[in-house]
Amino acid sequence: MSNPFGTSCGVLQITFNTCLSNQLTAPSGISYTSAETYCQPFSANQAQWYACLCTQSAKVVDCFTAACSSDPNMGSAKNAKDNYCSAATAYSPTTTAMSPLETFVSSKEQAAMTSTQGTGPTASLPASIPDAGGASTSLNAKGGSLSTGLEVMVGLLAGALFF
Repeated sequence: MSNPFGTSCGVLQITFNTCLSNQLTAPSGISYTSAETYCQPFSANQAQWYACLCTQSAKVVDCFTAACSSDPNMGSAKNAKDNYCSAATAYSPTTTAMSPLETFVSSKEQAAMTSTQGTGPTASLPASIPDAGGASTSLNAKGGSLSTGLEVMVGLLAGALFF
C-alpha cells in the first residue's frame, strides 16, 4: 500500500494519522509516507529490504486495526504485509540448528576430542621408585593406567611396610 494516509476513518482519522506518523518516522527523525519510502534505504539488499517492508507494513496494519478497521484500504494493507513478509521469509538466510559443542568446536577439533575420549589423563611420574630393598622400579603411566607390572606393586607394598 503506497500511501495509507489517504483513508477515511471518520472521527478516528486523527488517531490513525498519528499512529502512522509515529510508526513511519525513522529514528533519525525523518517522516515517511509509506512503508515503501521508509524502507527505500535498504533496497540494495533484498533480504534487508523485504524484512523492513514486512516490519513496517505490519505497523501500518496495526494502525488500521487500532483506529480504522472499517476502511476498505485495510485489506490492501494486509495483502501488502502478507506479500512483504512472505518475500522476507524467502530471502532470509537459512540457519541450521547446532549443538553447543558444534557451535564452539570445529569439526576437526571435535573429531580429535571424540577419538581420544575415555583414555584419561596422562600422568607425569618419576622415572623410578626405590623399593624396600634399594632396587629401582621404572614406572610408565599414561591414560590413567600403570603399565609397570607386578614388581611395582610388590615394591610399593614392601615400602609401605617399612615406613
